[in-house]
Amino acid sequence: MNKIKKTIIFFAVLGLCFFTSMSGTGPGVSAEETKVVLSLWTFTDEIKSVVDRFEQQHPGIKIEVTLLPYGEYTRRLQPVLKSGEAAPDLFTSEPGSITDFMATGACEDLSAAPYKADVTDMYPFMVEGARGADGKLLALGWQVWTGGFFYRRSMAKQYLGTDDPAKVGEMLSTESKFIATGLRLKEKSQGKIKLIAGWGDYMRYALAARKKPFVDNNKHFTLDDAVVRYFAVARVLQEQKLTAGCGMWSSEWFEGMKGSNIFGYSFPLWGFTYILKTQSADTSGDWGVCRGPVPYFWGATWIGINSNSKQKEAAWEFLRFATLNKDTLEWWAQEKKECVNSKSVMNKLKDKMSDDFLAGQKYFRYFAEEALKIKGNLISAYDIKIEPLLTDAITVYLRDGGSKKQGVQEFVRNVREAFPKLIME
Repeated sequence: MNKIKKTIIFFAVLGLCFFTSMSGTGPGVSAEETKVVLSLWTFTDEIKSVVDRFEQQHPGIKIEVTLLPYGEYTRRLQPVLKSGEAAPDLFTSEPGSITDFMATGACEDLSAAPYKADVTDMYPFMVEGARGADGKLLALGWQVWTGGFFYRRSMAKQYLGTDDPAKVGEMLSTESKFIATGLRLKEKSQGKIKLIAGWGDYMRYALAARKKPFVDNNKHFTLDDAVVRYFAVARVLQEQKLTAGCGMWSSEWFEGMKGSNIFGYSFPLWGFTYILKTQSADTSGDWGVCRGPVPYFWGATWIGINSNSKQKEAAWEFLRFATLNKDTLEWWAQEKKECVNSKSVMNKLKDKMSDDFLAGQKYFRYFAEEALKIKGNLISAYDIKIEPLLTDAITVYLRDGGSKKQGVQEFVRNVREAFPKLIME
């Protein structure tokens, strides 16, 4: 009998050991403690939705999200990436910070093994914007903030003869046509209708028309001809009274969206969703979106893997899920009503996604086609600081009535003072 008991106990212990080895847990060890825990730093809480969806489908991986204020994000993240101490496994970046983070040397090359990210379905400008100077792919993005011109349909019908987005877009498709359409609106409305809120609303077109970024290889400042032309365009817009004289982000600029004298505003879908819709709910159905003089984008969010992470395999699992998984991207596009970084997903949805605010326009079609035309080689870490210097110089130029040459010289002088180490070309 004792022999039988010993045999039973032996097999019971053997079974427990087998179960423990298979499950990865044992007495006193919870399933929660066996999870891989990744840290992710971000300046936008939007990514939390993707994290929640990922954790539901990957119960073995938990992601701890640290949300930092946008104004502090680069200042706080850059040092920890350089030192490698307490640095996150994953981190987001945007056009104003991505080249700074690349310079730390802490970004994994996602084009190399073991990742070999297949980016053929992504929009080229989003891929090029995330490449380092040596051509390495250092981040991937899931959103696409392609720009558009959002215009009032009732004004277009009354003063331009049509509210069709294709036809209105053709009237705005070059710098000269843009100004000519503004003059037509002015003439037909006897000066009542203004093409845009202020000359600053043209800036995205001017910047997108450049051939080179402001700063190349962190050394050379380039004064592109498109930036010089912007001074002249701003003067025409102001002197011909084609704008309402509103500075961007001013209370008058916002108020103009619900008024009856500003024809259109330029921004991507974040501007449409979070600004236009909230500011001008009473004008729902009276808007359309079309192209402007130059294809442009305004904003982007990329995700990179820290090269010092000890959990790169799990980090790549999340990055792939967030940026390359078509099911994820289609869910995001339909859930958030935002364009995503997948040509195939956008093509699949472009005839399905419409909005009553835009009179039922299938706006994804415009954004899917326009995103293919955008240049991605114009991003530099200096942009976020140089753009306000450009605005300041044009403000002085228009206020004081000097020559275009003097205005441009003021801009270059501002850049030289702000960045004395740059080589001025």
